[in-house]
Order: sequence, then structure tokens, then C-alpha cells
Amino acid sequence: MKLTSKLFVLIVLLANISYAQEWVKTDITEFASIDFPVKSELIENQLETVFNAKDEFAFYVVTIRKLTDQQSSQITTENIPTLYQGVVNGALDAANAELVSINDIYIDKVPAVELEYNAHSNPALPIQRFKRVIYLNQSIISIDFWPLTNQENITDEKKATYFNSFLIHSNEVAKSSTSENQNNGIDNKVYETSFLIGQIVFYIFLIGFLIGIVFLIRYLIKKNKKKKSPIHTEEQAHAKVTKIICQNCKAVNNTDTKYCSNCGYELPKI
Repeated sequence: MKLTSKLFVLIVLLANISYAQEWVKTDITEFASIDFPVKSELIENQLETVFNAKDEFAFYVVTIRKLTDQQSSQITTENIPTLYQGVVNGALDAANAELVSINDIYIDKVPAVELEYNAHSNPALPIQRFKRVIYLNQSIISIDFWPLTNQENITDEKKATYFNSFLIHSNEVAKSSTSENQNNGIDNKVYETSFLIGQIVFYIFLIGFLIGIVFLIRYLIKKNKKKKSPIHTEEQAHAKVTKIICQNCKAVNNTDTKYCSNCGYELPKI
């Protein structure tokens, strides 16, 4: 009897050791990690990165879809719920599934969504499924748990261990956000500098244009004055000369006099 009891205790202990297996911490991105019950398999393509694992209790799947800069620029805090709804609808449609429940949650202060649904697309796979979706660092991360057991206590424990092992490396997220802000700051500074240079060039051009206008106006005024100035003919110039000075004695004579009235010196002809 004692031997039987000891064997029973030993079997229970071995079962507990097997059940309480050590989970494998896995970095799924540079800013997040999750624990799988066994070593996961990695599958990558142009659109997604997928980690998947399986034990006797469930399937464990993590899918990461990296958005482009253009796509992520259109996502704001206000429309993240719309983004999540789109991901949920896509998952339900793809699996021909019925939604059981959906709840808004927070993972390390980041808004996320958790849902339960029943899928009927593939009879070889579990019908009951659980999913969490979170948008982080331009990435949509989907965490899936598909139980293989009907024991609710095991399902709940495994699901909680798996979901709660998802960790966000806040330092890496902060670095990424800081880098993006720095890039935006650099872009803003470049824009401001270019705008300032453009203004300076514009004002220099404007000043040069105004100076050119002033010189043009002055030139036209001078040219107009010259046109209005009287032109004296040779006859008019002679008409103005009414006196003539003798070159010999310096006496003043009338222009119609041929000889100097003082010394008789012959006067020049005008």
C-alpha cells in the first residue's frame, strides 16, 4: 500500500514537472518579446513575420506586420480603434469565424484589443480561438492562442501565461520615438532654413528691382530735360554779341564798327 502511494505521488510530481515546463523567452521585434512553451518556428515573407509554436495544450502564433512610413503616417490616436476593427474583421473573414466577445484592453499603457471567436474554416484546427492585437512602432502585432484541450482551467492558465508574457521594451520604443522626433525636428529645421534663405533672396531681388526702377526713372528724366533745352543757331549766337573789344587798346566798340574808335586798329570781323 505504501509503495503504491509513493508511486502515485511520484507520478503526480512528474506530471507537474512536465506541466510546469519552462517557457522560452523570444524577441519578436527589437522592442517586444513573448514567451513560448517550446522553441518557436520563424517564418518571414515580404508582408509579415510569423512566430509559431505548439505543445499538447495549444497553438501559439505571433504575427508582425510592419507598415510603411506612408501607411503609418495616416494612423493617429483617434483612428487606432478603426485600425483594430479592420484587423479583427479580416481575421474573422479569413477563418469564416463567429465573434464571441471583444474587449478594449491596455498592454503596458498601450491601447490594444482582445477577442474570442469560433473558427470553422479548417476542421483540423481548433475551433475556439483567442487573439490580441496591438499597434506599436509602426507594426501591427497579432498574438493568437488556439487551445487543444477542453479543460478550461488549463486553457485559462496557459492563455494567461502566454498573453501576459508579452513585454514591451519601453527603452527601445522611446529610442525609436525619439529618433522619429529628431528626424522630424531636422526636417523642420531644414524647412525653416530653406524658407529663410528664400525670403532673403526674394528681398534682395526686390531691392535690386526697385533700385533699377529708380535709376531708369532718373535716366528718363534727364533725357527729357535735354530734349527741352533750347538749341542756339549760329546766327542767334552772333546776334547776342553786341560789343567787340579792340585787341590793340582794349577799347570797347560796336560790332558794326570796322576800325577801333580809340586807336584806329582794324577790328576782327564777326
